[in-house]
Amino acid sequence: PWGCFPLNYFFSSGLDGGSSAAQARSAIGTLIAGEDKAAPLSDLAISELLAEKGIKISRRTVAKYRAQLGLGGQSERIRYV
Repeated sequence: PWGCFPLNYFFSSGLDGGSSAAQARSAIGTLIAGEDKAAPLSDLAISELLAEKGIKISRRTVAKYRAQLGLGGQSERIRYV
């Protein structure tokens, strides 16, 4: 009654290093929440920090996931003190 689903429907998409996309989005949100608001992290810096933690994703993927989380770019997140 539910129809047929492809096998990959039941698994989350993985990234290099065995991390899932959901873990990467969570890590990006955590990094942005803890950043210095006067000097926010760039997408490249976020990508490099995640690579140090074993989550290897490109700058473009960071930008895509950041947009999915509803977070602005570096220039949109800056707060002048």
